[in-house]
Amino acid sequence: RLVGSEMCIRDRATTANSTDFGDLTGIGGNATACADATRGVWFRGNINYITMASASNATDWGHDRSPNAGDPCAFADTTRGIVAGGETNVGGWHDINDMDYITIQTISATTDFGDMTDVKRQLSGVANDTYGFAIAGYDGSSYLSDIDYVTIQTLGNASDFGNLTQSRVAQNSACGDSTRAVLGGGYATSSNSNVIDYFTMGTSGSASDFGDLTSARTRVTSCSDYVK
Repeated sequence: RLVGSEMCIRDRATTANSTDFGDLTGIGGNATACADATRGVWFRGNINYITMASASNATDWGHDRSPNAGDPCAFADTTRGIVAGGETNVGGWHDINDMDYITIQTISATTDFGDMTDVKRQLSGVANDTYGFAIAGYDGSSYLSDIDYVTIQTLGNASDFGNLTQSRVAQNSACGDSTRAVLGGGYATSSNSNVIDYFTMGTSGSASDFGDLTSARTRVTSCSDYVK
């Protein structure tokens, strides 16, 4: 998640402060991002990308997501990135269930992938090399706990996978390895949450409790390798 235009970089294997990476092409919030092994991509209507091994300013993708929607989620496998949901002001403010995709190494317009099971914003995304997940969020009237999933290389609508242990919005903190997804924090009913949930991405079912964050918080973000 990003507010402002700055990007920072830090080696996860070494405890140290982050270093300036560069700037996005514009200032904005309520964005989401995904990546393959070499390129990172940001979505919030307009799309930016970077080559992760080369610290520099982002480049405009040249195409925008339509409709321009804030607070979506994104996830990717090794070749394809998917951006899902969000809130748009096209025809008046409303949440959407649209899923769109790009081929991360090919600059082109986003293409329709299918629909989620519900309209939602302020949701979380995570994926392994096979499945992508759009998790929880807000549908305009209720906080959600549902987990949607798709097979990333197969176009189609999302299916129900299960539920989180509590309904939450604005967690934006999902990460994972090749088998397990973990997400923590968010806003649950009337207060910030410290709950960390996990689920096994290859096995449909509801999430289980993993532990707690050091403090309750919302609008956090995360990343991972296959260990941490």
